[in-house]
Amino acid sequence: MTSPSTFRLRLEEIDTEVAALRARLEELAITRTDVVAQLERVVYPRVLDVPIEIMSQIFLLCEGSIRIGNTDLAQDVPFVLASVCCRWRALALSMPELWNTFKVDSTWHESNEEAAVRKLELCTERAGARRDIVISLLSASKLEVIVPMVAPTVGRWSRCEAYEGYLERFLQQGQRFSSLRSLTMRHQWDCKATSPLSISAEDAPLLRHVELNQIDGIGLPWAQLTKLSLSDSLDSDKCVTVLSLATNLEYLHLEFTMFYRYPLLSRSAQRLKLKRLHTLSLRWKSECYAAAINFFDLVILPELRSFTTDIPHRAETGQREVTTIKNMLARSECGSNLRFLTLYFLGYSNHGLPFTQILATTPILERLTLPNLSKEDLHSVLHVLTSGVCDTRIVELCVEMQHHCIPFQSLAVFVSGQLEQQSDGDSIGFRCLKVFVPPKAREWYEERNRSGFEMLQHLAAQSGGPQIYVTNYDATPLIESTSQPKPPKYSWYL
Repeated sequence: MTSPSTFRLRLEEIDTEVAALRARLEELAITRTDVVAQLERVVYPRVLDVPIEIMSQIFLLCEGSIRIGNTDLAQDVPFVLASVCCRWRALALSMPELWNTFKVDSTWHESNEEAAVRKLELCTERAGARRDIVISLLSASKLEVIVPMVAPTVGRWSRCEAYEGYLERFLQQGQRFSSLRSLTMRHQWDCKATSPLSISAEDAPLLRHVELNQIDGIGLPWAQLTKLSLSDSLDSDKCVTVLSLATNLEYLHLEFTMFYRYPLLSRSAQRLKLKRLHTLSLRWKSECYAAAINFFDLVILPELRSFTTDIPHRAETGQREVTTIKNMLARSECGSNLRFLTLYFLGYSNHGLPFTQILATTPILERLTLPNLSKEDLHSVLHVLTSGVCDTRIVELCVEMQHHCIPFQSLAVFVSGQLEQQSDGDSIGFRCLKVFVPPKAREWYEERNRSGFEMLQHLAAQSGGPQIYVTNYDATPLIESTSQPKPPKYSWYL
């Protein structure tokens, strides 16, 4: 039996060991503090000593609008940068472009009115005399307070996004948008114009880019616009009338989502020739199919170089649209100019015939973009491209998959076939393949074809061969040509 003295002796040994460990911990804590201090002396001054030219570019990459109605300055990037240290504050205050982007939205509260006025005055003062203010007016309440507050800055706006009601108020006050180059006008039932809204060339002499989600009762200097985006509630005949006035358009985006509310184009509508248009994007929902067909039947686009559209899910309507597009391209005589083609296949189950008809209109494509494809869709498309039926030469193919299942074998066969068709010294040949699986892609069990994967990987590693870039849903590269710079994440199809 162990005696009490034995336990006491053991307890003393434990206490002695604990005391030694505590002393060691205190020693390590002091050492750690010294190391942290040394690290701060070595590293932090190097961050602060980054050349002003580089630091200013870093500041400009810190995106974010100044929310006028929000008194929490910690949510506004310019104020945060100006609060780090004296050097950063001096730099931030010397950069007027850092203070020229304002936003008035649903965060606006009546109790913040005085603070909001002071905040806007401070920011416009720091923005200097520059006439490049970017402003967003998307608060449907308290117009009687907001309009007078921002009115002194109207002549300095270069870009504006606003509800109709704001623009009407400014025009009623005799304001001119003398520096405005880009306008996004939003239609909101509780902040709409009370009468037809008309902005003349004298009101906005520099206006070139406009985005609208409805055109009823809207008058703009259409003839001076070079970029126009129309969406949602579009009256067919009014849309054509607007386009006939926009004689200098170079870029047009149409999104037919609520066309069924209006009648289709009048049968008497004349051909619409847009002589300078080089980029057309026409997106639509299934109920707007007839409106899209009528538009293709109407237009002549001799300078078209970039074209984006949808192909419907039903075979008969898909065939009809493809034929209409083919006729439009032939009528426009723009096949030799077309360089960029983006097709959204809306579940269409047999892409071969219509896909071939579209490609047959152009001999060379610098980029063919196919978003939202299933594995079966991509199989069909690659079969068309490798069957010899299509003579179009494709320099770059960009594909976005619906799910995680990538047909590596078909991709490898396609790339190999493209390389076999090229002759030595060919300046126009296949140069790039990009396959992306976006983060929100549908879950799908993937049984990767090992031989196809290795074959495509081998092609990507070849010196002087095509650039191949395949990413997984988490943006990690599965296959990447070593000489290829990594492209911006998922921005290739925008």
